[in-house]
Amino acid sequence: MSPILQALQESVQWEHSDPEQSKKLNRLISLHNKVQTQFGLDFVNELSTAWDELHDAELDRAYEEGFLTAFRLWMEVSAIDAR
Repeated sequence: MSPILQALQESVQWEHSDPEQSKKLNRLISLHNKVQTQFGLDFVNELSTAWDELHDAELDRAYEEGFLTAFRLWMEVSAIDAR
């Protein structure tokens, strides 16, 4: 699914839940449309892809940090039980 269609689909889904989230999404869509008008669809798609890749990398890093923190905590608790 193209990033624009995905954004439109998400905007329809979010409209009914949180008004503050809808306001932020509408602002993002407005800015997205301005960038598309100025630079074209190909640029916007490349920008969206780069943004998604960055978020995926951040999510992976956060997951790894959370997993390692939980593992260290588990090791600490296990060391206490072993005493």
